[in-house]
Amino acid sequence: MLLWLICTALASEEGIAVPVDDLPWEQLDALKERISASRAELDVLHSIVHDEDTQPGVLRIQPSDSLGERYNIVSSEIRVNGEVVHTGMGSWEGEVTPGLHRVELHARIRGSNRGLFTYLSDYEIDVVSAQDIEAVSGERTDARPVAVAREGWAYSFAERPAWWWAVEPAVTTAEP
Repeated sequence: MLLWLICTALASEEGIAVPVDDLPWEQLDALKERISASRAELDVLHSIVHDEDTQPGVLRIQPSDSLGERYNIVSSEIRVNGEVVHTGMGSWEGEVTPGLHRVELHARIRGSNRGLFTYLSDYEIDVVSAQDIEAVSGERTDARPVAVAREGWAYSFAERPAWWWAVEPAVTTAEP
């Protein structure tokens, strides 16, 4: 039904007077591309134009390490919307525009050369995890990613390191 409404509206705008079933697939694909392009343009405009009363949101990322004895974090970085904002395992806090933000953690993990699995010291494993986090105007949102080593035989020793995320609701930071 929705496809019919979209096609009918766009077809009438283009002066096309054919039933949806008779439209060529190329034309439908072109119409879908136009819709996607228009939506992307609106998203860009929405992110540029801010209401005067809109305050930035605050995003705080606090990574921690619970890998245990078998793995060590060699290096890590936090990215927000693709931009590196912090390197190392320390916390990062910064102002962001209100809305959805893609937060990524990139870490290089090495085996710690302990126990029966001393060969792990030769392995360096790149672990990447991403989370979409909503920033609210005038409020702080906390995210606590934890580096963990998954247990069990379902994972190889190279697949065990992972990030688990805990995102806490926004907390008001603006003063009345």
